[in-house]
Amino acid sequence: MLGNKRISAIRLQKNNDKGKIMKRKISLVILTAALALASAIGLAACDDEQNTSCTEHAWDGGNVTREATCAEAGETTYTCTVCGETKTEPIAKSITHSWDAGEVDQPDITVEGSITYTCTVCGDTYSETVPAHVEHEWDEGSQLTAPTCTEKGSMKYECKICHTTKTEDIPATGEHHYDTFVGYETEPTCITAGRATYKCMTCEATTTKEVQPTGVHSLSWEHEGEQHWQKCANCDYATDKEAHAWTETAREEATCSAEGHVDYSCETCSATKTETIDKTAHTYETKFNDTQHYRQCSVCQDIDGNSYENHAFGDLVIDTEATLYQTGSRHRKCSACDYTSVESYELGNFVSDYRSGIVLENTSGWEYGHSDYKWNTPSTEDRLPGNTGDTESFVFTRSEEFNGDAWLVKNNNNEVISEIKAGWLNGSWSTLAYTVGVGVENASYTLALGYKYNPADSHKDLYTAANVRIAVLSQDRTCKYSEFIHLDGHGTNEAREISGLNTGDKIYVFIEFEEEKEKDGDNVTNSSWSNGDFTCRIFEKQPEQTQDE
Repeated sequence: MLGNKRISAIRLQKNNDKGKIMKRKISLVILTAALALASAIGLAACDDEQNTSCTEHAWDGGNVTREATCAEAGETTYTCTVCGETKTEPIAKSITHSWDAGEVDQPDITVEGSITYTCTVCGDTYSETVPAHVEHEWDEGSQLTAPTCTEKGSMKYECKICHTTKTEDIPATGEHHYDTFVGYETEPTCITAGRATYKCMTCEATTTKEVQPTGVHSLSWEHEGEQHWQKCANCDYATDKEAHAWTETAREEATCSAEGHVDYSCETCSATKTETIDKTAHTYETKFNDTQHYRQCSVCQDIDGNSYENHAFGDLVIDTEATLYQTGSRHRKCSACDYTSVESYELGNFVSDYRSGIVLENTSGWEYGHSDYKWNTPSTEDRLPGNTGDTESFVFTRSEEFNGDAWLVKNNNNEVISEIKAGWLNGSWSTLAYTVGVGVENASYTLALGYKYNPADSHKDLYTAANVRIAVLSQDRTCKYSEFIHLDGHGTNEAREISGLNTGDKIYVFIEFEEEKEKDGDNVTNSSWSNGDFTCRIFEKQPEQTQDE
């Protein structure tokens, strides 16, 4: 009991000291405020040297820019609201210390000791007597660590007399708090309860709990025909049926060969539908081939199989008349369509044109080559007696090379000396040779020859002529006919009748070109005869009919 009285006396003394300190602090605060007010009232004008634009400062209420402590004075800063100039005034040191919990010096609680308090700011200290006491008088304690379901907690207790502390464990509660949702084992529905797993907030322990029915329907869209509605997946609840709100999503137009379609989807549910567009009618046009006309659709190319008809031709119309020297052209038109049949035609007794053999697979009866023609050197080979005399002879070299356009003959230096195309010859004494076909006996043939020079602009004052020698030899090399013909190049045509021809006889046509001048000029050069058009055609002369026939 005596110890308790002594401690009370010490605490009373401590409280009295604190009261005196508080009174001093209040007095200091009042003094500071008074000085600040007097400074604000007494200042009548600003220092012109500092700010000439402000004749009288208007100080604001000030801001504490450094708090006063028991270790050092503070500071208040005032700002002029007119010119912005500032001034500072000190705040006296605080008389209030921040005492720590104290340090007890009492090795034996049965003997009087002491407790020393230290200011945590300035380091000042003061001491109090701790009376002797037989046992500690513990306070109610404060919890340091709360116990959990698996971990112990702790309590701190302090002696009310000597401030000695002690710590005691708080046993683990063993009580889980299942407040963390993990997931459903069975989800609740609108009408049935479910079960969910929960985890303890502190440890990994889990448990399952019943979850009450949600009372909320799980709706999904159903549809049939032109209606849709919503139905609960867990009970019999369903909404009223309503008509679809169709929206067109795609369209493919119909053609004459395929149906079209329009696709729709409902704006509300997932329903879709497709409507078919019937095929369109064919768009028939009249088409034709060489023998018939028919109807064909211009869109799908379908042909009306029942529409085929043979052409209804009218009379033949001659466009270019056939002569000994040129092939004719004629046409006839179908009266039911736009088809026009165009054909080439020859005179009825036409046998052959040398141009028909200007192909790789030559079976026309014509041969092409080059001849070494000798005028005044009689020879036993291929002599040409007759009205030209018996001093002429030749050696014919047949072409074996076709370049896709012409038959060629080359010399020993591989130079082209004869080049024979269809209508165009190159090289002096280029030779055409025709063998009379089978079944011919003592027949008369007409040989039609023609030449026309077509000069280029650079040679318009020049032209070439063609000297042509005709020779007909039998199979035993007997000369049946020989004649020289001059074609002047202006489009001259000549025809000769050759009689007494039999199968196997060979008709030779030797061609030599020569330059002729119509007008002399300073820039005259040798003309090129490669622009000439040469004609050589054979016709069989038909025997004249007697009156009896």
